[in-house]
Amino acid sequence: MVGIEPRDEHELRVWTPIAMWVAGSATIAVATVLPGGGALHVAQLRGLAGVGLCAAIFTFVVFRRASNRALYVLTNIFTALGSVSVWLACVWSGGASSGFIEMYFFPVLYAAYFFRSRQAICQIVLVMALAASPELYDASLRGAQFPGHLLVLLSALWGMAVVVGLRKRRLLLAELRSREQALSDPLTGLHNLRSLREHASAHPPAQGTAMLIVDIDDFKSVNTAYGHTGADELLREVAVELLELSDEGDCVARIGGDEFAVLVSRSARAEVEALSASCGEAVAGAAARMGLAARAVSGSVGHAMWPEDARSPTRPSSRGRSYGWWRTPLPPCARCRRRAGRRARARRPSRGCARFRCRRRWRARCGSAAPR
Repeated sequence: MVGIEPRDEHELRVWTPIAMWVAGSATIAVATVLPGGGALHVAQLRGLAGVGLCAAIFTFVVFRRASNRALYVLTNIFTALGSVSVWLACVWSGGASSGFIEMYFFPVLYAAYFFRSRQAICQIVLVMALAASPELYDASLRGAQFPGHLLVLLSALWGMAVVVGLRKRRLLLAELRSREQALSDPLTGLHNLRSLREHASAHPPAQGTAMLIVDIDDFKSVNTAYGHTGADELLREVAVELLELSDEGDCVARIGGDEFAVLVSRSARAEVEALSASCGEAVAGAAARMGLAARAVSGSVGHAMWPEDARSPTRPSSRGRSYGWWRTPLPPCARCRRRAGRRARARRPSRGCARFRCRRRWRARCGSAAPR
């Protein structure tokens, strides 16, 4: 079923770089005050720590308001800036012997988890080039142990990136499958009632938005004559017909045993009425393809448009029909039932109040319990 996406990680994409910028800045700032830092450029490192804090503040202020597409571009840029900041910290703290070289794991970890494969590989290649840069400007390292340390570091970076990327991919696929099972009808593959509600909430009604309710007439007789197998096949055929009649942006859902709902956007009421008639013919056509024409299987279709027939999905106008499917409440949880019971016991009248005396008079007059 199309239209189902994994969860939105906008907040996680924002708060993770904030934590990384703050942690990196704190590490650099602490290193400048520790004893034995003779080879450190203290002023430059403290300035770099200040830049990291400024980047964290900028991320907090700007990234939270950005859209998902803009946020993806901004995080790519700031991840590259984070890699360059780690490289500067290494250069100003001893180069190849710097203790900040392990901070390259921050941008690699973020890129492997949040970026697509192409952008993640570009970020890791940038980190590799920056980590190996001491080989270019320090000739004394070529015969030392730095190449071995660099090889271990790069292997660890790539291994971590591969493990995190594959784990994230498996997580997203599992979540996508679970959301498809939760938001789709297992028999027809259409949207279910919950998915229809989410679709309507995500797309506010506009001029021309209409809801069509399709009901298969005398479906019980089909179920009795052909069994559950034949009835299920009829439901699948009707679902296929409704999908062929709908456009790309429409939402077709099965909301009951033999009831379907189609949330559409058309330009005029005449188009909605024509679509309503076509939906009724689709039910008959699906039954005819199954050889059920002799049983005269038909469909009843009703429709309502916004804003003529209803101001909102839960408050129809006097001319429109109520969306009963929308107003169906969810069953309360156990905690809510306990709270309701406590409230009811707290409101129970005592023997001395007027309401209790009224009930007692009612019982004496009518011989039955008074209504509550």
